[in-house]
Amino acid sequence: MLQSSSMSTIQPNLDLPLSEFLALTPGTVPFLVEPFLPAGGVVFLHGPTSVGKSPLTWAIATAVSNGGHCFGFPVLQTGKVLYIELDTPAHLLHPRLTLLETLPTQFHLSVFNHTINILALRPEDGDRLRTLSETLNPALVIVNTLRKSHELDDKDSEVPARIYTAWRMIFPSSTLMFVHHDKKDPSSDVTSNPDQAFSGSQAWANDAQVALHITRGQKVRGPADEEGHSYERTRVTVKMTKSQVSDHERFHPISLQLSSDGTNWIEAGPVAYRKYFLGLDPIYTRAKRIQMTIDQFEVGKSSVYEAVRGLA
Repeated sequence: MLQSSSMSTIQPNLDLPLSEFLALTPGTVPFLVEPFLPAGGVVFLHGPTSVGKSPLTWAIATAVSNGGHCFGFPVLQTGKVLYIELDTPAHLLHPRLTLLETLPTQFHLSVFNHTINILALRPEDGDRLRTLSETLNPALVIVNTLRKSHELDDKDSEVPARIYTAWRMIFPSSTLMFVHHDKKDPSSDVTSNPDQAFSGSQAWANDAQVALHITRGQKVRGPADEEGHSYERTRVTVKMTKSQVSDHERFHPISLQLSSDGTNWIEAGPVAYRKYFLGLDPIYTRAKRIQMTIDQFEVGKSSVYEAVRGLA
């Protein structure tokens, strides 16, 4: 697994005659996580309030930090992750992060107790960000949230490029992921595409290399407790709605389910159940492995039985 944040011989800034440019060897498009986290690219992640965007970014940060897979997609490059928190105070963030099942090993948290203006940074904020860039050289920078990082009108189509460029000037080689909110009432715009329901200009997605949309999906009923009570848990879907570096139309949306502690996302749905079931040690009986799968995903028996039907 690669540890650097750049693979290609083509540099981001160059001045060459066309003949010399075409003679370069571009190689393949470098990714941190293929196909939705391009190395050195801009990723725009949006979704409704309280859908679980923060836990999703923590899971992505853990994958880039530790390696392996990210919801079944391969991590091709690992590296340091800088998480810039502009939305949640540190004392509220701490108890949630202590519940992470897997701790990222190369994760640096930078909490600001105020909004910033990336286009006109206070001297102390500018020094702080530039120092983080130079000392960490992060492979991935996550900004939560985009709206708290500037003071311009996010409906202005010229603003996104200016904001992305300002962040790129500070973190020239990092993958930049920006977390953004959907409109509070996207249904009020009957002509809009649900995947374009974020607040502000469509240029926020257009000017990024990849756009990801997290939405609420179906509700599933969990197993009953000792008193016979069960609960419903909402699943979410993560969809790649735009990509300049991969075929987003062939990207199968990721189905996820939030753990009972509200912090950890796990893969959900029949494919995930089957994969988990088949990965269990065959020393266990079939009934035991089915029960272990039910416990892992906190879903009803019928969902798992149907998913593993025909599997030994």
